[in-house]
Amino acid sequence: MKRTVLSFVFLLVAATPSFAQGVALGVKGGINIASASTTQPVVESGKESAWLFHAGAVTDIALGSRFSIQPQLLIGRKGVTFEAGDHTHAITLTSLDLPILAVYKPAGGFSLGVGPNFGVNLSGTNVTSGAITDTHTYEFNGAIGDFKRFDMGVTVMGGYEHPNGLFATVSYLKGITDDLINFPGVDWSHDVLSVSVGYMFKKRP
Repeated sequence: MKRTVLSFVFLLVAATPSFAQGVALGVKGGINIASASTTQPVVESGKESAWLFHAGAVTDIALGSRFSIQPQLLIGRKGVTFEAGDHTHAITLTSLDLPILAVYKPAGGFSLGVGPNFGVNLSGTNVTSGAITDTHTYEFNGAIGDFKRFDMGVTVMGGYEHPNGLFATVSYLKGITDDLINFPGVDWSHDVLSVSVGYMFKKRP
């Protein structure tokens, strides 16, 4: 799966200079409704989504009237909350993400996109509350129970852009780094539903 994603990126990058017809720059921000898929029973059985945030920049590189390549650079939070007996854990990771989407624009300002997401975890905590209170800070150093620094995923997106440049999108990120946590026999990957609003500045040739 990772090899397929990297091949997709290579083809996008190789094709873009030949077909690019215009570039638009924009900004966006919104909420992340974040969760995780894991084989860790205590997390999977008691998990709830965490409402977090994201913000960043968008570049739209036109490849014609209906298609474009859309790299984005976003900073945001991912994670999950779960109950474990008489206490609750809130795991939150702050990450820098680079989704590169192939976008189709059928008509009327609507758009559909799909592409790989490359993530770098910058910081993270596990806050325990209830009968037990504690805050653990992740170091991304390979220790048992720690998270890995780099994370890959696939993003799908649907959106609408008004002629004045205002736009709104809904996207879903599915992590494909299923061993994101360094714990023997445990799979862990991100699931993030994002709702964004933003503004695209005037296109330039």
